[in-house]
Amino acid sequence: WSPDGSRISYRSVFDGTANTGKYDIFVMNADGSGQTNLTNAPGWDVYSAWAPNGLKIAFDSNRDGNREIYVMNVDGSGQTNLTNYPGANDLHPTWSPNGAKIAFQSNRDGNDEIYVMNADGSGLKNLTRSAGTDGHPFWATRLPPQCSDGLDNDGDGDVDYPSDPGCTGVGDNKELNPQCSDGIDNDGDGAVDYPSDPGCTGLGDNNELNPQCSDGIDNDGDGKTDYPSDPGCTGVGDNNELNPQCSDGIDNDGDGKVDYPSDPGCKGVGDNNETDPAVAVSGPEVGIVRRTFSPRAIA
Repeated sequence: WSPDGSRISYRSVFDGTANTGKYDIFVMNADGSGQTNLTNAPGWDVYSAWAPNGLKIAFDSNRDGNREIYVMNVDGSGQTNLTNYPGANDLHPTWSPNGAKIAFQSNRDGNDEIYVMNADGSGLKNLTRSAGTDGHPFWATRLPPQCSDGLDNDGDGDVDYPSDPGCTGVGDNKELNPQCSDGIDNDGDGAVDYPSDPGCTGLGDNNELNPQCSDGIDNDGDGKTDYPSDPGCTGVGDNNELNPQCSDGIDNDGDGKVDYPSDPGCKGVGDNNETDPAVAVSGPEVGIVRRTFSPRAIA
């Protein structure tokens, strides 16, 4: 097939009226119309391969007495021998995905090996170098990213970008929806997705877990749960249920006084520093006593 799927190249011994007894490279439209002999040369022309850009066709031919790799324009013009190595057989060309190189099979070193060359025939290299027979090369092609492959990879009924909320663009390789738009109660709180679940800040939020102040759990063990019951909570989105020091029931500064209003370090129940402020000391100055000894002669 041509890259755009509109035409097919193939080999045939039938020229439209009779069997010619030799293979040529033909093309036709996808519906079978427009059958055209592109090579129409002595010898056999076989194993055609479209370039990825659709502008060239590679094939192998024995028109010169041995099989060589040729390339031509899609209208059959510009037929060029790329390998040009008499006495050996070069066959089964295949284009790299970017069209820059052609791999093929050759026995020029005494046994069949896989070679690669630039699209103009330069830069020839033996890739396999083995004692066995290596043939019929194919280039590995990368699968398109999940968000442009036409598949519903995450089974949510949405396909690709921008239809699937899991896709940030056509190059995104993870179609799986974020937790806040996947239709699943990921945190088991009975609420699903944005905006129903308090743990979700938007469709793209990948953590449905509710903040501590709306998860129904006494996270700080003070016997109070969630906003507004727990003094540690400033709202349902607060993810730290731990009470401020001035309402946690703990003598955080070790002064024997606990929480507001008992502890002078507390301005209110929301104060998170129970430490008492510095106390000014009044009274006599405190000096340093120093003993001075006078030298005397020792008899």
